[in-house]
Amino acid sequence: MCSVNTRRTLGPVHIPDDVSVWDVLQTKLQAHGERNRIALIDGPTGRRYSYRELLASIRNVGSALLRRGFRKGDILCIVSGNCCQFPVALQGAISIGGTVTTCNPQSTMDDIRIQLEDCGARWIVTSADNIGKVSNAIRGINGIKEMFCFDDSGDCTPFSELTSDVSRTTKSHGNGAVDPKTDIALLLYSSGTTGKPKGILRTHYAIVSDIYQLSHPSVAYSRSPGSEVYLAILPFFHAYGCMLFQLCCLLNGDTVVVYPRYNAASFVKSIQTYKHHLVLAAVFGMTETGTILMPEWDDDSSNGSVGIPASNTECKIVDPQTGMELGPYQDGELLVRGPSVMIGYLNRSSAADIDSDHWLHTGDMAHYDDCGRFYIVDRYKQLLKYNGYQVVPSYLENVLLTHPAVADAGVIGLPDLRAGELPAAFVVPKAGVTASEAEIRTFVDSGCQMFDMASDLYVVIKKVAPYNRLRGGVTFIEKVPRSPSGKILRRQLRDEALKKRNTISKL
Repeated sequence: MCSVNTRRTLGPVHIPDDVSVWDVLQTKLQAHGERNRIALIDGPTGRRYSYRELLASIRNVGSALLRRGFRKGDILCIVSGNCCQFPVALQGAISIGGTVTTCNPQSTMDDIRIQLEDCGARWIVTSADNIGKVSNAIRGINGIKEMFCFDDSGDCTPFSELTSDVSRTTKSHGNGAVDPKTDIALLLYSSGTTGKPKGILRTHYAIVSDIYQLSHPSVAYSRSPGSEVYLAILPFFHAYGCMLFQLCCLLNGDTVVVYPRYNAASFVKSIQTYKHHLVLAAVFGMTETGTILMPEWDDDSSNGSVGIPASNTECKIVDPQTGMELGPYQDGELLVRGPSVMIGYLNRSSAADIDSDHWLHTGDMAHYDDCGRFYIVDRYKQLLKYNGYQVVPSYLENVLLTHPAVADAGVIGLPDLRAGELPAAFVVPKAGVTASEAEIRTFVDSGCQMFDMASDLYVVIKKVAPYNRLRGGVTFIEKVPRSPSGKILRRQLRDEALKKRNTISKL
């Protein structure tokens, strides 16, 4: 039996506040190189990259960018699936005081343009299968300096021109001017409840804190640093994929096997070939915070818990209406405070998310038990999560409302064991207009040709990103339930959907 302890953590670690991300990494990479360790393996080809090669490539990229005019504080955007050159580009820019923003390669052209315009990125690295989309996205954006391609496509500068540039000097990699507490290392995007993407400002100090917290000896994945082979199953553009596989695993001297995208057959073959280290553990984190709740290595009685707070991190549960702190087993909003938390949003106020006492309000409903282990119950905020991707209901609702047969719509997430949640739509049809549920779903998922009266032409409504597809189906209803203020009562829609699903399953 545990005694109540809401301040229990994995144990304190010393986090230096006067070093940059590259200060922490380069010493480790050099040491691993001297031991002839393998850093990365390209899954499809089997090509191996040693730590010595990795370090040299990062340094080459950094100095080559400097000679091209890249300066401290400039932003480099990476639009690509997983590849062995991704961490080289990311760390190369960070090593010279630059900021890196990543973009989901499945994003639409408009999504990419919006992010580039919002963050002001002027340097872009992409892959051959995204060149056309990215090239169209940057049209009309002033100040784009140069675009590189990992695959050495003829349509833009080959990334190999950077990695093979050996005319660097030691001075070109001095980054003493970086202020770890204020300078931004990573600018990752997370959609808000309004549907507009928000740039999250993570300083060098926040990233270094995350690295030290994830490297704590009690964390499951780091039990045997330097001797493990990991399969990079998370996308590198994602916050956790970035931190775990591009920073922490390499910091530890482990080997990461990289595939461009998920393929069951390839992954099974990789597991058989490389005998990957497998860890099945629930953790909790946000792009705004890094990983803040994680299980202890020897904790086998968590029963669905996401663990205890990370080192040097505080968590508490409060009543979202009164702000009063709650006790064990009482559901309330999860608040977090610690060194890995963002300093704010780019071009937006964070006052509604971070209070005057520096507590970040996650918007997640949770509780803790007598042992201080936390359990995520639901979300107060309305984002859906499909395979780790954020899906904004209001965005899909706006797409649905462009269909001539739709009068009103509400989107929710249906629980799914594999994907987490499946986007599902409830649609109110317009009087006198007919459309089937399949037609509505096809309209959203695949695009649709429609007649534009203004231009007197047929136009194709653009497709949504794959993770926004209505995999939970479409259901026609008479009225979308709303509160007196007009907000959609999504919980009511969700309850009705689950009730219908349970009824069907009993038949």
